[in-house]
Amino acid sequence: MPRQTFICMSWLRCHDPTECGSYSCALLCQLCARGAILLAPGDVDQWSCTTCGLTVSADAAEALIERLHHDLETTKCEEALVKFKDFLMSNSGVLHPTNHLVAACKESLFFLKAVDEGKLVIS
Repeated sequence: MPRQTFICMSWLRCHDPTECGSYSCALLCQLCARGAILLAPGDVDQWSCTTCGLTVSADAAEALIERLHHDLETTKCEEALVKFKDFLMSNSGVLHPTNHLVAACKESLFFLKAVDEGKLVIS
């Protein structure tokens, strides 16, 4: 009979709300406009600002990130360049500059521009 194995790993990044300083899931605080909204240490139900302490429910923060992720994923090729630029502009006050969605959008823009300018050939 096969034996079940449960592996429990403890990653430093998973226990650090800043994700080892990457802020890859961080939002910008809408109250103080200086702090980052992160998962509150020791509280899986809320996120809080690193500067002013504003709290946001984890459900609301995660729903916002999921909605923005969906917006990026459903971008059509023919409108991608404009849509990605608009995404960055319209969310510059919402997403931390190193949020993974910002990074993914910038990466897509880089490749689109390189292909458009003939500097990258995809075969």
